[in-house]
Amino acid sequence: MAHTAVNELWTFHVNVDSVKDYPEELKLHIKDTLLRKRETQPSPNAKKIASKRQMAAAQDEDGGVDLLKPYLLFVGEDKDDENGIPGIVSRDKINLASEFLPQVPNSDVLIAQGGQLSRPQPDTAIGYTPFQFARNSGLHLATKFTKEEDVWLTNYRLTTFMHFPFLTSQWKPAAGSETFHHAENQAARDGSTIVNHLHDLFYEAYDRKPTAVEASHVSVACDMQAVQVWIHWREETAEEGVQHYMRSFARAFLCDVSQLQEVRSVLWNVLEYSMGSRLSNIKAALPLWWKKSGSKGQTRGASVSAPSVASSSMSSATLPLPRSLQFQVPLTPSSISSDSEPPKKRQRTREDCVEAVN
Repeated sequence: MAHTAVNELWTFHVNVDSVKDYPEELKLHIKDTLLRKRETQPSPNAKKIASKRQMAAAQDEDGGVDLLKPYLLFVGEDKDDENGIPGIVSRDKINLASEFLPQVPNSDVLIAQGGQLSRPQPDTAIGYTPFQFARNSGLHLATKFTKEEDVWLTNYRLTTFMHFPFLTSQWKPAAGSETFHHAENQAARDGSTIVNHLHDLFYEAYDRKPTAVEASHVSVACDMQAVQVWIHWREETAEEGVQHYMRSFARAFLCDVSQLQEVRSVLWNVLEYSMGSRLSNIKAALPLWWKKSGSKGQTRGASVSAPSVASSSMSSATLPLPRSLQFQVPLTPSSISSDSEPPKKRQRTREDCVEAVN
């Protein structure tokens, strides 16, 4: 039986667009931190996104991303010395370390699927500025990591370009062979990889399972007409083993300014949490992790490099490619039959766009 991409991820215990109840601590984190009302003025970028929506929808993927990404996401001081965020870096299409991908449950699955999942590669990844990059850039960049921590993390990193990515994105053109569903599947692959990286750090540092908040990740998927914000986490039980979940908690049509303002508010909350409590928790765990694991010379993910050719597909030159990750797929992982029909997207109406910018 042929597998669809979402079912292939499901076989690796990655549940895309899940309706799973949040763990209680994660539910409170989303409600009290990520969705909290901000006391600042609504983001002016929302109107800019709405005004550029139609032009972005007429472009190919790269053209649309170039128009919208500067107003939806964040960049560091290295790319914008006036408005860039100190202590962060943003990079496009960087490979993440494959060894943190969800593992195959057993050898039968490995044979049936034709190998591991393809290497995770977000269209955009945002994380913390490494000490070495900050000092070697010639730009006097801010960094939240010390030289010693940089040295420790050479043995434990997802990518050489940043420490601990906290916001990733996948983009698709409004019209093309790949759809929003593909973006969701790729975001699920990337998010579960980052969750595993965080999980192992806290587990090795404290000899306990991390909380769902400690090992959570936020991602964005956008098709030039709508945007969804996802949270990724993992749970483990004796009956089901490790299960990865991905659930949307904020969304907007790009023609709706008020919805976009809410999404931008959420992303600012993600940034503030990532530069605050999340960063503090990681830095508190690092010395303990180093003492127990890192100093023993165990190298994980240190050889990761940037791709020479940017690709929006899920193919990988270094890993066996699952057969069907490039096909259109259903939105939820519960439909296992290969002959099931993908759900039809609701057609956006003129009424949906009444708040488009004049």
